Amino acid sequence: MCEAVAATLTELRQQSPYNGEEDFVFASPYVEDKQPLWGQTMNAKFVKPAAIELGLINEGERFGWHRFRHSLSTWANETTKDITVSQTMLRHAKPDTTAIYTHGNFDKALNAQRMYMDQLLKMKPAPESTQ
Repeated sequence: MCEAVAATLTELRQQSPYNGEEDFVFASPYVEDKQPLWGQTMNAKFVKPAAIELGLINEGERFGWHRFRHSLSTWANETTKDITVSQTMLRHAKPDTTAIYTHGNFDKALNAQRMYMDQLLKMKPAPESTQ
């Protein structure tokens, strides 16, 4: 893992009442650190409420961990221009699977459409003999 992830996890561990070397970073307070929090519990109690508060989603909208896989793949592919980076991060066997998770950038597509239409509209009509 990269240094930023390691540092963030270390900081979270230090803030936790369960901060021993053998303790889970995301320990369940319901069983006094004998198990980690379940993914659904973390999402329902922490991640989804934060996404709602930040205005990323609306109350009642579906939101889960899978959405992070889509956004990570899209971001990595847009940043690196290399689908194999996304493929490696998502641990997919085939780039075709990763392509399903990678979405286009609507703003860039709209801008490309504008540029295309600007160029098309600037073209002079060909003389009648070549049409």
